[in-house]
Amino acid sequence: MTDPNTQSAARLVLRQAVMRHASRLTFDVIRSPLPLLALLLLAFALRVHALDFQPLWFDEGKSVFFANQMPWDTALLTAEDIHPPLYYYLLHVWALVAEWGPFALRFLSAMSSLLAIPLVYQLGRLLSGRRAVGLLAALFLTLAPMHVYYAQEARMYALLTTLGLASTVLMLQALRAQPRRWLSRRWLAYLLITIAALYTHYYAVFIPLFQTVWVLWWAWRDARQRRHLWPWLGRMALLGLAYVPWVLLSYQVLTSYVVAKVAHEAYAPLPPWQYLVDHLLAFGGSPEAALVFGVLAGCGVVAVWRSARQPARPMTSGLLLYLLVPLAAGLVINLYFPFHPPYYERQFLYVAPAWYLLAAAGLVGLLDVARRAAWAARWQWRLLPIGAAVLVMVAIVALNAQTLHAFYTTPRNAADDYRPLMARARGLARPGDAVVCIYPWQVGYFQSYLAPRPRPMLYYVPYTAWDEPAGMEAGLDKLLSGYPRLWFPSYQAAGRVLETRVEAYLGQKAYMIDQEWYENNKLSFHASPRPLPAPLPGARFGDAVTLIEYQMAAGEVPAAWGVVPVLLTWRVQQAVEERYLVTLRLADAAGRTWSLSDSEPQAGLWPFSLWPLGQTGLDRRAVLIPAGTPPGAYKLYLSLNRPGGGQPLSVAGFDGTPRGAELFLGQVNVVAPRDPPPLEALPIQRSVGARFGDVQLLGYSLGPGPFMAGQPSSITLFWQALVPPAGDYVLAVELLDLAGQNLAQSAPRPVGDAYPTSRWRADELVVDFYQIIPAAGISDAQELHLVVIVYDAASQPVGEPVVLQSVPVVGREPNYNVPPIAHPVNARLGEGIRLLGYQTEPADRPLQPGQTMTLTLYWQCLAPIDTSYKVFTHLIDPNRPASIWAQDDAVPGRGTAPTTSWVPGEVLTDTYRLTVKPETPRGTYQIIVGLYDPVTNARLSVADEAGAPLGDHVVLQAVSVEAAYP
Repeated sequence: MTDPNTQSAARLVLRQAVMRHASRLTFDVIRSPLPLLALLLLAFALRVHALDFQPLWFDEGKSVFFANQMPWDTALLTAEDIHPPLYYYLLHVWALVAEWGPFALRFLSAMSSLLAIPLVYQLGRLLSGRRAVGLLAALFLTLAPMHVYYAQEARMYALLTTLGLASTVLMLQALRAQPRRWLSRRWLAYLLITIAALYTHYYAVFIPLFQTVWVLWWAWRDARQRRHLWPWLGRMALLGLAYVPWVLLSYQVLTSYVVAKVAHEAYAPLPPWQYLVDHLLAFGGSPEAALVFGVLAGCGVVAVWRSARQPARPMTSGLLLYLLVPLAAGLVINLYFPFHPPYYERQFLYVAPAWYLLAAAGLVGLLDVARRAAWAARWQWRLLPIGAAVLVMVAIVALNAQTLHAFYTTPRNAADDYRPLMARARGLARPGDAVVCIYPWQVGYFQSYLAPRPRPMLYYVPYTAWDEPAGMEAGLDKLLSGYPRLWFPSYQAAGRVLETRVEAYLGQKAYMIDQEWYENNKLSFHASPRPLPAPLPGARFGDAVTLIEYQMAAGEVPAAWGVVPVLLTWRVQQAVEERYLVTLRLADAAGRTWSLSDSEPQAGLWPFSLWPLGQTGLDRRAVLIPAGTPPGAYKLYLSLNRPGGGQPLSVAGFDGTPRGAELFLGQVNVVAPRDPPPLEALPIQRSVGARFGDVQLLGYSLGPGPFMAGQPSSITLFWQALVPPAGDYVLAVELLDLAGQNLAQSAPRPVGDAYPTSRWRADELVVDFYQIIPAAGISDAQELHLVVIVYDAASQPVGEPVVLQSVPVVGREPNYNVPPIAHPVNARLGEGIRLLGYQTEPADRPLQPGQTMTLTLYWQCLAPIDTSYKVFTHLIDPNRPASIWAQDDAVPGRGTAPTTSWVPGEVLTDTYRLTVKPETPRGTYQIIVGLYDPVTNARLSVADEAGAPLGDHVVLQAVSVEAAYP
């Protein structure tokens, strides 16, 4: 049996060995440079990870704008803004070495923020005399979400934090070194760093303010420090003299700006407690982390203040002054000039290191108190505070990691993300274009997201410069006369008074090419006026609107860069109660649409419903020839369409001759562009990059799914000629099953044989449309492979087939039984469709305005159909056939049973709902039914059972509409 005394002695020896080695390990780790180096590497990784994931926001755009000016212009412009210019000068120099892209711009902030890590470590070491305090503070700053956030922003806040720390560290080093000269190298470095801070941010003036209060307090507490007082005040006078030039330059405009800004925003002053809590919550990164930091900082104040160490009280007082003096000064400003938009706490990011230092001192102080406590005589109990400290550290790391994960993965400012807008501009804008910007951040976005050369001219006009309409019109006229094409990004979430005036004037003077919405922003694209050929006679569109005449540009138009201006002269003959889109469609010989432009008159700002009767007005349009459009002859058509779809207004000549649903305006001769457009000009959904001999498949785009048996599905292929192809390739798209059998029909030649590959030039981009029609016999859902195969003239494969993707195909089970039909018809439409009959619900009863009738049609397929037709069902006045009082147009089966999926002998039941318009007058109306091609809007001819023609629709039955119930 072992002696208890021997066991106790053994435990004592073991305990002493463990504690001795633990102490040595702690001593070595703390004094080694490795922990600080590891923190720097971690800080670098956190600050460059996903650096360009978030879009640039307004203030970052302004940073780019200011940094792109000449030095004196930057000073003048920033004097009217809210920050001094030093950061913008540094950003300009940085961009000369790097570039103006978002990643490079933000990298400057990320790198400047890294310097704060060793500086906060040095400050903690100087104040406490302990490396552990500095290392913990450096860890807290490394993981601080707020510091990471602004290290990833092209603004001055991370730089100011570093300058504030450097200024304070240099001040302490100079005071402790007690140099004989009044302006030693340390004091000179201090003055230069502090001046840099003052010229970086206005609130940096509170850095020398808290330092002065600190020096005064120190001198009051310690008579030996009073000899530093007068030299210190002299150095502060030097700082003031260095800042006087900027004050003289900016004071008047800055005060006017601040007063106007505060009056416009009308914020209420924040209560002091809320002001302080907002900042401490921001420093913590989350409410839970802020609570932990608050407890640690409180412990730090108490524990360090009560400590007997000589540096303790200067440390505590210095850190409290570092934290509270700037915040108190900001609170006073908030009371008299309240302005606290979201994230306003970023203005005082530079005092956050004091908060982390207090928390680090609290954590170390608690360990010291626990180690010296009487109750911790047993060494096992001394592990309790160490365990608590570890838990606190784990909690801080976990909470900050959670916040940082959300920061890295949650998109911000999505409604103001300019990247989709810039992608459009990159693809279409030319160096000879002009971009009109009325906000400086818009200019900054274009300067950052577009390559410097070639880039369109960026014309910045301050918002207030065009307050007078005459000045705005003169400025736009000058731009329209000097540039062939004009871009106007319009911010739609801030009043948009000037934006609407600019758009209206451009709609009157220029030719609108395109207009796209991007959440809160809209991008308009206009062609400048040019001479046009003599006007040609127009046509009537329905009964209400007449195209008096039109003018259309003639000649050759290059793809990607060319536009076709069209001047339309409209007149409203009757009151227009519906909205109509003016649609220009560019089609090839096969009827395929290559370009489509539709909006209400004058860029959507003057719809026909607002025109007085007899009003004549001009509507300027321009059709853009898309990149990749094959050279050849195209036709331009005009139609009026309802925004919700349905059949367009019928077109008739002035003599009453029907012209169908579109008016042919003229021929457009497209030629290959002299300069190939960028790949961004192609609307590629999915990139491929597969080579087939001399051509490359860049990518493809699919139409809306799913693929349905017998129903055409569109696919667009984007090709590029690497060198001029030696011969003609056959570019085929097939839909293969697992056995390799092709279960689809598709056009096997590029662009309908109109532009064979032998005519392609080197680097030329070519777009081709395909219609994939899965076999109508597919009855069950199947997973098929969409494959591109290229053959040469001898039908030999070129390269390897490329599987684009797997696509599900949904089929239908045909029905061949004819159900009972209330009203037989037996009318034949085209060559392959028979309308067997119909029934209505309610049946044979008068309707009231606003009431809905259900119309069920019974179709039979007579032969395979290669066109997907739409069914139109109209309630019309027989005396005014163009007036539609109820309408329901759709692909049969509400899109589930297109005519191309019908098999011979199949019978289909098709239901429509006709809602009578509330303003329908009392009378007798007719239901008419027919089919039309939605691409050309041409209706199928109708014949009776004997083959006698009946026109282009079937008249079903008369419907009485009574007056509405009182």
